[in-house]
Amino acid sequence: MLGLGSSLLHSGSIADTLLFSYTSDFTSSIDSFIAQSIEDSASDLTLTYNETISGSDGWLKGVFAEDQASPGGIKWHDGTVAMFPDNGLTGDYFTYSYKIYLHDTSTWGSDDVRTSLNVLNIHHYDQITPEGVVNVSGTSTFSGDDYDRNGPMFIWNLVDDQPSAGAVFYIKDVRVDLYRPY
Repeated sequence: MLGLGSSLLHSGSIADTLLFSYTSDFTSSIDSFIAQSIEDSASDLTLTYNETISGSDGWLKGVFAEDQASPGGIKWHDGTVAMFPDNGLTGDYFTYSYKIYLHDTSTWGSDDVRTSLNVLNIHHYDQITPEGVVNVSGTSTFSGDDYDRNGPMFIWNLVDDQPSAGAVFYIKDVRVDLYRPY
């Protein structure tokens, strides 16, 4: 029997716990992004901040100096700063969004470039068509009990999609939120 004021149902919902939130700001710095697994050396990828494309400023720009023959890109921090507070649990998930612009189809190897956003060792792949700003968003769920606590990383890892010398990318409005289900 239920007491006064008790009910089997309640109208409110219980929210998942936000473990970490990251939002980029490339207006005054590269916001702790660095080269990740670049072919010859990290100096073969030049990063600049607050670039303007299509009348919009605040973009992070990357220019590859050498052809890339193995997976590489950029990552947030150098691995010495843990993005997430503890080890992951099965069911943890992240939501993400970002804007990306890949300049010049001829330096990216294919018409649609598979771009990986890696968070928690979960690679989420999106096909990006060069020569236009693309808004990307989604959700990915963690299925193991231990994850890489660093991130996010943007990687180009298919042979046909690895950047050539002179390849240019722009990224803006990166947001990653990590949740634990209630």
